[in-house]
Amino acid sequence: MLIDKVLAAHGGAEKLDKLKFTEKVKQTQDGNVTTIQYSVRPPDGFRIESQQEGDAAKRIYLLRNGGEHWKKDPDGKTKKIVLTGEPLIETVLDTVNFFGPRVVMRLKAADHRLSLADEIKIDGRPAVGVELSKVAPTFKLSLRLYFDKETNLLVRQDKLHEVSSITYGDYKKIDGIQIAQKETKTANGKVVTEFEVTNFRAVGKLDAKLFEQP
Repeated sequence: MLIDKVLAAHGGAEKLDKLKFTEKVKQTQDGNVTTIQYSVRPPDGFRIESQQEGDAAKRIYLLRNGGEHWKKDPDGKTKKIVLTGEPLIETVLDTVNFFGPRVVMRLKAADHRLSLADEIKIDGRPAVGVELSKVAPTFKLSLRLYFDKETNLLVRQDKLHEVSSITYGDYKKIDGIQIAQKETKTANGKVVTEFEVTNFRAVGKLDAKLFEQP
């Protein structure tokens, strides 16, 4: 019953399951502001284009061959960048499948184990917790999602193995889907990153060129 209420509140399981979208975000971290444009086409279409304030160049990430990065100069020329410490492909695919408003679809994922957690108060309002876990040969996940008891909207996500949390707020319905306009990530009780959604659009189809080498 809780799962049905949550999914209905966020736009409905059918709409969220088929959701492809673009999202523009202003990220603030350590005093640095970065504009990020996401293009998301699950299960494996994922593009991030970002530009930090004061930097004329852009950075592009594509989920290709496990993840590839480019630098794009103002004149349009691109240069591939090789980074070390790339996350495992299973981790990235999991992120893509449950990115943005699709995070609540974890409640319907067949490979996730769910159990009810304690009811707590968040910002003075009662919230119901659901604990989720997923175990694969090279991938482990342990989360706790909290939903506002009255609105059934997601208000916090705790990553239990990292002692970090993301809080969600300022919801706005766009294209029939509830979008949290503000997200705040904390670690060990301190704010590390703040996100503000400045544009969101659900799309029927994304241009295939977005996911090709720039």
